[in-house]
Amino acid sequence: MAKQSNARQQSLDWLDNLGTDRTEFKDPEKGLEGVCADFVDRVVQNITDQDLIATGSIANIELQIVNPNEINIIGEKYINFLDEGVQGSVNAIRAPFSPYKYTDKMPPVQEFIDWINLKNLKVRNTSYNLGSDAGKDEVFSGDEKAIEQMAYAMAKDRFLNGAEPKNIFKKEIPKLLNDATNQAINITYPIFFQT
Repeated sequence: MAKQSNARQQSLDWLDNLGTDRTEFKDPEKGLEGVCADFVDRVVQNITDQDLIATGSIANIELQIVNPNEINIIGEKYINFLDEGVQGSVNAIRAPFSPYKYTDKMPPVQEFIDWINLKNLKVRNTSYNLGSDAGKDEVFSGDEKAIEQMAYAMAKDRFLNGAEPKNIFKKEIPKLLNDATNQAINITYPIFFQT
C-alpha cells in the first residue's frame, strides 16, 4: 500500500510540474489578438514609410478572429490597388504586372485635394512673371482653385499612366500566418491538459 501511495504521489508531483491550474491558460483568441495588432502596426508603418497619397482611412485595418483557425482581414479595398499598382488607361509601364487597370473612370480628385491639404503642400505656378518679379515663382498657399487644378492634374496623370506597386500589405501576410501558427502551437500544448 505504501508503494502505491508513493507512486501516486510521484504521479501527482509530475502532473503539478506540467503547468498551472486552468485559470492561467491562455484563450487562443487572446493570443491571436496580439499577432493581429502587430500585423496592423507593420502595415500602417509601411504606409507611413511610403508617404502614399492617402488621407488616413487606408490605415483603418481590422482583423476579426473567427476561431483559432480563421482570421478575416477587413480594410479599404484600394489598399490592394496601392499594393499591386494599377495600369494606366493608355500606359501600363508603371505597373505592367498588375491585375488592376483604369478603364473609364479617373480616381477621385477629392482624395488628391485632401492629401494636398493634409500635407500642407504649397502649389506653385511655375510660369515666370515679367517685370520686377522676373524669374520668381508664385506660391498659392490655401488657394482652393490652384489646389483643385493640381489635384485634377495628379488624378489625370494617375488615370492615364497608372501607379507603381508599393508593396505595403501582402508582404506582411506570411509573417502574420507564421506568427499565428506559432501562437497556436504555444497555446495548444496546455489546452490538451485541461480538465
